[in-house]
Amino acid sequence: MEPDQVHAGLHVSLGRIADRVRLQPNLEVGFGDDRTTTAFNFEAAYHFASRWDAWSPYLGGGVGINSVSRDGRSRTNTDVGLNALGGIERGLASGNRVFLESKLGLTDAPNLKMSVGYTFVM
Repeated sequence: MEPDQVHAGLHVSLGRIADRVRLQPNLEVGFGDDRTTTAFNFEAAYHFASRWDAWSPYLGGGVGINSVSRDGRSRTNTDVGLNALGGIERGLASGNRVFLESKLGLTDAPNLKMSVGYTFVM
C-alpha cells in the first residue's frame, strides 16, 4: 500500500487498563519508496481470549505521530493520525509475546502495515 515500504519496530506492553484491554505503545520505522517513515503509536488492544499462553485474537486502535522524510530532501512532514489494528498473539514462558498484526491508517498514516513481531512486557 502507500507508501511501499519494509518496516521494523519495537512494541512494549504497559499492562492492562481494563479487563482484557492492554496499552501497547510502539515505534515503527519504514524504509523504501524513496522515503523514511517514522511512527510513534500510542495504542490499546482488546484481547478476546483470557489465556495468555494460547494464540489470542485482538482488535484495537490508537493515535500515532507519523513523520515522513523524502530521500534527498531536507524537509520532513509530520502528522497526527489514527490507526485501527487487528491481530493474533501468543504468550511465551518469559512473559513476552509474539504476534501477527495488520494495521490500517484511518487518517494521516500509512494505509496498511502487516507485521510479524515480538512484544516486550514491562
